[in-house]
Amino acid sequence: MKQQVMAIIGTVAYMLAAVVLAWYAWWQFTPERTLSPAGRLAALLTACGLMYVGGRLLSPRMDKRWQEIPMKVNLWVWFGLYLLLLATLTLFDPYYGRGGGLSLASWNRQLLQLYLKYSFNIIPGHMVVDMILSVMNDSISLKMALVNIFGNLAALMPTAFFLPQLFERQRKFETFALTVGIMVAVIEITQFATLSGTFDIDDWILNVGGACLMYKLMETPKAKRWIKRFLGKEEMD
Repeated sequence: MKQQVMAIIGTVAYMLAAVVLAWYAWWQFTPERTLSPAGRLAALLTACGLMYVGGRLLSPRMDKRWQEIPMKVNLWVWFGLYLLLLATLTLFDPYYGRGGGLSLASWNRQLLQLYLKYSFNIIPGHMVVDMILSVMNDSISLKMALVNIFGNLAALMPTAFFLPQLFERQRKFETFALTVGIMVAVIEITQFATLSGTFDIDDWILNVGGACLMYKLMETPKAKRWIKRFLGKEEMD
């Protein structure tokens, strides 16, 4: 009886996760509605939490051959949602004024020169120094500067969890670092090309550095044990 109740609760958790994701999609992709980044993150974390509960409750009650499937599906869905959120925030987010200028047709030479001057940086440290000077001159708040710097540092950290779990080759540090480096370069180039952001080498350094730092932390014995316990693999051994 208890096994059946747990299975029912797990199934309901998955159904609730589907409802949250459907609400998120409806709210997010309705033109006249805009969810704040915090609201989007809260909705996605709620859905992921419900999926996690569903997976942990259903896996032990399945045949041994299929016990890994719920959490494996969860990982793929979570990774897809993370990539969607990352793409939205960096390329198409009207909340940050992105996605409104995909054409250069109405630009003149002067506007293009200004865009290149202020939206393209290949000098390491330039953005960070500029942020510090702006804070000292009261051009921007300290909070905004810290959000920018630490936000870039944390943005790609989830890849240190997802990529090694989903792709065996990503369990080698050099392969992981190269993959993340290419991912960030594509994002930076796309932002610049679509006028939705800037190409900044400091963003690249912070993004890749944060991901690599998290990867190294995930490689510690304690972190590996935590990940194994989180994914329910101890019960399957």
